[in-house]
Amino acid sequence: MLASQDRKRIREYIAEQNLMAAIELDERIGYSASNLAGQPYKGRNGRVEGTRELVIHPHFVLVYEVDSQWGKVYILRVLHTAQKWP
Repeated sequence: MLASQDRKRIREYIAEQNLMAAIELDERIGYSASNLAGQPYKGRNGRVEGTRELVIHPHFVLVYEVDSQWGKVYILRVLHTAQKWP
């Protein structure tokens, strides 16, 4: 899954300079993703049709889909806001 790879890459990159910052951001990513289960429409409409985006840090956004039929949230990507998306 791309979101897991994104999260790992972000954590490793930040940890090279600041381990505590990497841990804090990783926890924020996990917390934000978990909270979407209870508030799936918290994020704004995404730039890709059918997706939503939640800003979790001034520099990072969660891209996700909501399956309203089954009440599930699928985290697709964790992106730096400077990244070109899509």
